[in-house]
Amino acid sequence: MHVVADKYVVLNEISRCRYGSVHLATQTRDRGVVAIKFVPTNVVKCFDKHVVQRLCKLRTSHVDQTAAKLPAEFVYGTMCASPEVIQYEGCYLDQGCWAMVMQFPEGFSILRDHIIGHGPLEPSALRQVARQLAAAMNTCVVNGVDHRGLSAENV
Repeated sequence: MHVVADKYVVLNEISRCRYGSVHLATQTRDRGVVAIKFVPTNVVKCFDKHVVQRLCKLRTSHVDQTAAKLPAEFVYGTMCASPEVIQYEGCYLDQGCWAMVMQFPEGFSILRDHIIGHGPLEPSALRQVARQLAAAMNTCVVNGVDHRGLSAENV
């Protein structure tokens, strides 16, 4: 059994990206479901943790206390608080990887998986996804975040 930071029990892989993988996990205290993205520490851009904490007002209880740096993806995600953007809940060093813990809302599905399983979206559903995507991208832009990894796996 793989446990991250004594807080999360890692379950099955749900997605793979160029630099790592995303797994479902349960929280040890309340069994709530989250997603954890594992990315090797040597392939990600990082920022000094103390600078980030001053700029972003990060909750220090949710980041690895032994790490001097934090991955840029986690920092940018923390800057983009919005209902349309999946929120990061924590970031920990784990077996040579950054383990970035994210919300996994009930009923959530990745757009790519939905299209593969159900075919193209109906026009009304497509409009709803487009509105949510535009709102999420607006949140990123307003907060100075350039999301260059936009793909069906991220929607």
